[in-house]
Formats: sequence, structure tokens, C-alpha cells
Amino acid sequence: MMYQCGSCGGVYQDLMADGSLYFHACPPLEVDPRGRVVERPDKRNENLVMGEPGEAPRMKAEGRGRVELEPGWQPPAPAAEPRGLLARAWERIRASVTTG
Repeated sequence: MMYQCGSCGGVYQDLMADGSLYFHACPPLEVDPRGRVVERPDKRNENLVMGEPGEAPRMKAEGRGRVELEPGWQPPAPAAEPRGLLARAWERIRASVTTG
């Protein structure tokens, strides 16, 4: 079964191809100029933590939950990448190297 995270929009399966379980955790939003990781405030983290003795393990953070996707769901085709300044500069560099 495929799921979509309500916090980060990530799409994933609980069961991996090798039979092991996958526990989704949202990626950070960014790394600030000082090198600190900026986490999203509504982060979902399905990894389990132990509670008090005798209690069942619980999920680290529910976030905004998750939605079960329809069977056979396929991701949309990627949009064409815009031809940015960096891509054009890289093409010029590559052309100058190959043509001498």
C-alpha cells in the first residue's frame, strides 16, 4: 500500500522490496547559514520509541498524518526542467572542453 505524508507530501510504502519495514520521517526544511538543520514544525516521524515499562512503543511524531493512496497510483510525469543560467553555463563549459 502506498501512502502520502500530510506534512511533507512524501510518498512511500510501509513494506520495502526486501520485506523490511520502512518508517517515514519528514526531511528537514533547510540548513541555515550557520549550518543548523531547520526542521518543519509539523514533522512526521514514524520511528518508534519505547514508553514506560509495559506500554506499547509509540510513534515519535504524528505530524499531519498520512493518506492512503489508490491502488495502482503512479507519480505524475516530471515537468520539464527550465533552462536556467547554471545549465547554460555548464553547457558552455562542456562545449569548450570537448572542442578544445
